[in-house]
Amino acid sequence: MSDVAARAAFAKTLARKAGALGRRYFRRELAFAPQEKGPQDWISAADLAVDDLIRGELARVFPDDAMPGEEGGISGGPAGGASDALWAVDPIDGAINFIHGVRYWCVSIVFTVDGAQRP
Repeated sequence: MSDVAARAAFAKTLARKAGALGRRYFRRELAFAPQEKGPQDWISAADLAVDDLIRGELARVFPDDAMPGEEGGISGGPAGGASDALWAVDPIDGAINFIHGVRYWCVSIVFTVDGAQRP
């Protein structure tokens, strides 16, 4: 299995795990309160928890890959240097829907190498 195929398989599993956590917040099994980041831009404990889960798993499995996250800044990658392998994540994509109980939201995970998106 190639590095990209391994990451794709990992991302699929991780997205499902992160989505299950997000769903617990969405169903109000876990409490959260939304906070405004800017005009029409919201964040909640759900965003932060899902972001933390994804960051932790990526750091554990692919510690040399970088992850600039929407919620938590950049993490991972080689110490003191830039990484060619980059994960872009939106832990709760569609946050305004999520906050208002509208079911159209998802966990978005993208992997790129040298600036090119990979399947």
